[in-house]
Amino acid sequence: TWTIPRRITVGFLSLIAISLLLGGIALWRILGINGHVVQLATNSIPSVVTLNKIIQSNTESAKAVRVLLEDSTLSTPSAAAGDAAFLAAKKKGDELCAEYEKLLSDAEDGRLFSEAKSHRLAYLSDATKVIELILSQKRSDAQALMTAEVYPMLDKCVDGFNADIDHNIKLADIESASARSKVASGFT
Repeated sequence: TWTIPRRITVGFLSLIAISLLLGGIALWRILGINGHVVQLATNSIPSVVTLNKIIQSNTESAKAVRVLLEDSTLSTPSAAAGDAAFLAAKKKGDELCAEYEKLLSDAEDGRLFSEAKSHRLAYLSDATKVIELILSQKRSDAQALMTAEVYPMLDKCVDGFNADIDHNIKLADIESASARSKVASGFT
C-alpha cells in the first residue's frame, strides 16, 4: 500500500536517523576520550612535575645547609648567602606545595600529600635549627643534629613525595587505559 515515493522517503529518513545515531555515538566516545586526555594533561602530568619540583626544592635547601656546615671560615657574606639560598629554596617549595593543593586528585592523593608535607615541615624546622647552630658557632651540635634528625627527615620527606608521585602515575595509567579502551571499542 506504500507508494514508491513514500518508500524512498522512509528509506532516506531511516538512513539519516541511523547516520545521526552513529554520529552521536562517535561524538559521545570522542568526548569520553577527550575527558581522559584532559585529565592527563591538566592534572596527572602537572601533579608529577610539581611533586618532583618540590623534591628538588627540598634537595636545594639541604644542599644550602650542607654548604654552610662545611664552610669552615663562615664569613658573614658566605653565611648570608647560604641562609639566603636555604630561604629561597624553602620559599620555592612552599609555593609549589600551595600550587599542588589545587591539583589533588582524590582522598588518597590528599592523604599522601599531607603526610609528605608534614615530613617536609619537620625537615625544614630541623634544618633551620642546624643553621641557627652553625651561625652560633656550634658546629659539632649542628653536625650531630644534621646527621640524627635532618637527613632522616629529608629521606622521609622525599619518600613521601615519591609515594604521591607513584599514586599519580597509577591514576594516569588508569586514565590512559580508559582512553585506549574507548578507542579500541570504537573500532569494533
